[in-house]
Amino acid sequence: MITTKDIIIEWLKTIKESIITYENIEKDLTYFGETVYGVRHNASNYTKRWRELNADRQRFEREGINVRELESDTAFKRWKVF
Repeated sequence: MITTKDIIIEWLKTIKESIITYENIEKDLTYFGETVYGVRHNASNYTKRWRELNADRQRFEREGINVRELESDTAFKRWKVF
């Protein structure tokens, strides 16, 4: 069974060289999970699991994913995926 964190990792692999925001996580990732894996989670579940993964970057490193938070003049966080 695929977990929410697994879906996030697979989504990140498909969007390398992109800049993402919480809006992408809430909308695009939710759509990705439902269309690719047939799994429906609400946006808050994805954002919670995103924060957990982002806090402990070991899983990203094991999967060959690099995520860096970008500086911003606003309260909205953005990340570069590569």
